[in-house]
Amino acid sequence: MTPLAVLVHNRGQAALCVRTARHLARTEVTLPTGEKTRLRITVYDDGSPPGERKALERLPGAVERLFSPSPRGLGWIIDHLMRVSPCDRLLVVQPGVEIDAAAIASLVKALDRDTAAVVPHVTGQDSDPSPICCLLARSALERVGPLSEGPSPQTALSSWIDRARHMGLACVKVDSVTVTAPGTASLNTEASTSSGAGEPNAIRGKKDGGGREPYEIDLYRPGDETEICACFRRVFDKDKPLHVWRWQFADNPAGTRIFVARTSSGRIVAQFAGIPVRMSLEGKPHTFTQMVDNMVDPAHRQGLRRSGVFSEVVYRYVDHFGNPAGETIGFGLPNPQAFRIGRRLLGYSHIQDVYETSRILTAEDAARQDPEVEGHRIEVTSTPPSGVDTLFSRVIQRHRLMAVRDRTYLSWRYEQSPLATFHFVSAVRENGPGPAGSGTLLAYAVLRTSYLEDKGTAAIVDLLSLPGEDQAVQSIVRRCERMAIDDRCGRMVAFFRNGAQEAAHLESLGYATVKSDWLLVGRTYHPEVTLEWAGEHWYYTLGDFDLV
Repeated sequence: MTPLAVLVHNRGQAALCVRTARHLARTEVTLPTGEKTRLRITVYDDGSPPGERKALERLPGAVERLFSPSPRGLGWIIDHLMRVSPCDRLLVVQPGVEIDAAAIASLVKALDRDTAAVVPHVTGQDSDPSPICCLLARSALERVGPLSEGPSPQTALSSWIDRARHMGLACVKVDSVTVTAPGTASLNTEASTSSGAGEPNAIRGKKDGGGREPYEIDLYRPGDETEICACFRRVFDKDKPLHVWRWQFADNPAGTRIFVARTSSGRIVAQFAGIPVRMSLEGKPHTFTQMVDNMVDPAHRQGLRRSGVFSEVVYRYVDHFGNPAGETIGFGLPNPQAFRIGRRLLGYSHIQDVYETSRILTAEDAARQDPEVEGHRIEVTSTPPSGVDTLFSRVIQRHRLMAVRDRTYLSWRYEQSPLATFHFVSAVRENGPGPAGSGTLLAYAVLRTSYLEDKGTAAIVDLLSLPGEDQAVQSIVRRCERMAIDDRCGRMVAFFRNGAQEAAHLESLGYATVKSDWLLVGRTYHPEVTLEWAGEHWYYTLGDFDLV
């Protein structure tokens, strides 16, 4: 029979057992998973088929390799142990809950292909499903995503069950199985007994005057932008002009991805939105989406521990776009509060720390001329340089994951941007006699002479070069520095993945790379694309984010 994973988690330790019917052979390893948490994995086998037995025997070593780089939380533990084990079900039990083999068998029997979670009846508790004991299906974990890193296992389970329910997955209770809650348990139950999402477009919510009316939750419709910008003003206490909104969302060549909540009067009171980006992943087309401008009207907020209108909008977005055909990875650079919400509602996890490569500009830089390199010239334009599509097609061969930087994208992202003026600084190889502007594009950078609110800092927001064209990159960077100084900037900054070759180019010119305050986080919706892999191979720059 297929093994069952059992996870028991408390403040002191988490014990995960992979077992079949009888407990015979047994192996244990103990691994650090946090400052105050240890994970004990026990593998049981009852003479399973050889292939399954080997998988069970390899599980402790596989987990040890996974955990060795850094500490991990509960959501990560569950997600990755299910990945490396042959289990198709996971029983999560709070310490102190008594459940015998017969009760487990009854729960397993109730977990059919259409059910995401099964829970027993809890003595003395009216809220169901109870998060103190829950049987989860592997297929549901793959669809809904991993458990968030909540303050307790109960909170993490509650949030996961809530997400599953709002995606239309069944979460049912088995009355014939009863467990007793520990006397010291802090239940904090948020989920309900609903076996589905219910009526998708009609949930009850607050009205400004204190009355109640149904919300309509749906995709963005043309014309919604006026109300969206009005909601933005109420939430963030600043304006987003309509022409900026239209450029950022409606004119994006990768499409528009927005879900909103409308009252019956047409007022938009919540939004979950993203900026999709066409990506090349191992040469194949994918879509990543940066989550931005996510908000709920102050008059309609219900707190982080209650399922309100914003949660409903998030779940509808994920249900619609969160699949390999729609959105491979959703990502962002959130502030701490936004990250907490993302972990709770979406199961967001850390992808990698973001590093900043920077240098103070000096008077010597102002006097320095472009390096005289025979065979190429430097051009500065406000439009993407000629030959950029050819350059990208050659560069993509050495980058396993990156945004599609073709003329269409670069024109929208920089040339058409209403937020700032961007300059394309390019190195072009002379190809002999020919018309002005002819030649082979070797490399380009995109320069902005203001970064965030700091008018004294310039930014190289994008940089792309053919392999081996170090001199061309040096010429481009030096020209960018002189342009920044001419615009009264005293510092230059850039973002690259830690260890990227482009960062090494700048470091050879006197730049220093340090960890920034930003954190790249996200969630994968593709079973074959992990966040760890993305973090190791993603070529990104400042221009890949909405910071500039």
